[in-house]
Amino acid sequence: MKAVANVLSSMQQPEVSIIHKDERIQFSINVFGRNNFSDVDYDVFEYINNYWEQLPLHKQDIIFSIYKDIHYGFDNMFNNNDLSEFLSNKIKDLLDLHDLNDMKDWITMKTNVVIPNTFTVGYTHSIDNNTSREKTYTHSDYVKLITLSTALKTVIPIWGEYINSVRKETGNDFKEFYAFQLLNKSSIIKSIPMEKLKTYIDHIIENDKSNANNTLNNISSEDYSYWLLALVCIRRLCVGDIRGLDPKTNLITYIYKSIIQKIKNVDSLPETTVKFKLTDDRGSNNDDKTSTLERYKINTDLSPEDIVELEFSISDIPNITRKLSHNASMAMLERSLYTSRNLEKELVLVPQMMLVSWVMKPIISPRGLLYLNKNKIVEALAATETILWARNHKYLAILATSYSSIDDDTMLISPVDSKTKIDPDLMIQLEQLYPSVSTVNKKLNKSPNFAVQSIDKFISVLVTKSWRATADSSLLQDVFNTDIKKVPILPDIKNHLARFIIEIGQRNWL
Repeated sequence: MKAVANVLSSMQQPEVSIIHKDERIQFSINVFGRNNFSDVDYDVFEYINNYWEQLPLHKQDIIFSIYKDIHYGFDNMFNNNDLSEFLSNKIKDLLDLHDLNDMKDWITMKTNVVIPNTFTVGYTHSIDNNTSREKTYTHSDYVKLITLSTALKTVIPIWGEYINSVRKETGNDFKEFYAFQLLNKSSIIKSIPMEKLKTYIDHIIENDKSNANNTLNNISSEDYSYWLLALVCIRRLCVGDIRGLDPKTNLITYIYKSIIQKIKNVDSLPETTVKFKLTDDRGSNNDDKTSTLERYKINTDLSPEDIVELEFSISDIPNITRKLSHNASMAMLERSLYTSRNLEKELVLVPQMMLVSWVMKPIISPRGLLYLNKNKIVEALAATETILWARNHKYLAILATSYSSIDDDTMLISPVDSKTKIDPDLMIQLEQLYPSVSTVNKKLNKSPNFAVQSIDKFISVLVTKSWRATADSSLLQDVFNTDIKKVPILPDIKNHLARFIIEIGQRNWL
């Protein structure tokens, strides 16, 4: 038994066929849009098909018979109230055959689904990004969420046909609202992952309650969160990619963007979502290459007290340095704190911010750094120089406290460009630690490794500037055999960065 979406022809309305033995029944999925089902690398029904395949044949027969009954109901029931009541009962029968606990065990033990390591085992309070337990998904929460997503894929054909049948009566704004109510007789509506998702949405709404757009005509404030829950489940959760190949695009980030877009009254598809960039005051044509801390504007709900707490988390620089490198020299840290003061009157550019964010991630989130004042950033850079030096990344240590110089008489020509390759043995390790995502570049049937993308971003800024060190002359002598402050770009800079990122990925940092 399997579900197969038919979206091959642009002239044909999108449909899904439920196929079992020699029988096939079809449902409209036109309301979901063609794009959700046309990705050659991702099949929305892959995991529910695999789940059905391992069920006993008699159970597959029962499930298929329910779909046949539902298909008959759509063809022969013309009163919407009667149809809704009939479908609610049939969906209850259908979902009763898909026990969430059994499905969760199957997903965790029998599939290749990856749970991104961004979802921790337990919840630890953090003020970064104004988190709370209600707005945080742990590892266990996320496993239950992808289980819910898999179970709801069974309802996609029914929702698709139902919305197509009643949308004229319900109106465009409320079609998902009424379709979601077809779940009301099933136990899934009160399941743990559904309640968690509702709580998650409620607290996002609460944080954004001052926004004038978070209301909808003809819907009560009490029903607003239910309306959002319906939209999320039908438009995002049930069609979402649960494979976990890219931690940056997991189900929660996908859902969160959808919620915020709706709250802000911005209804856009994922591929047209506005992407905010770090830009300088020379416009957007520089591809973010001179983005700086000073020019980055944050819209945040953090209170002044939260920002003070954030600054306190990084206030004890000596203790942080010892924690991140047990053999770091406190004498060198003191010297680095002194020499790095020259950065206080210079712009802190992308390479330095990337290095400090990578090094300090166990202490403070990369985004949390953006809330710190310039003095704190400079102190963190001094600690980064000391830590990198102690861990034998000496060239990167010098770069961490360097700045872009336009006063030099000559521009150093970089021996590195976008075509410079990382050593094959390092690439193998990067691929193992940071697997490539297979859905980005469809024409080439491959996608760039996101660790390599980070290295390329670092290099793209580095090669457009001349760099001047603030590090002590003794460090320059050690690395370059000269105390001249002008910093050359080494031909194997990509390998330096790759080794550093591999060390972090192997959890050998602390």
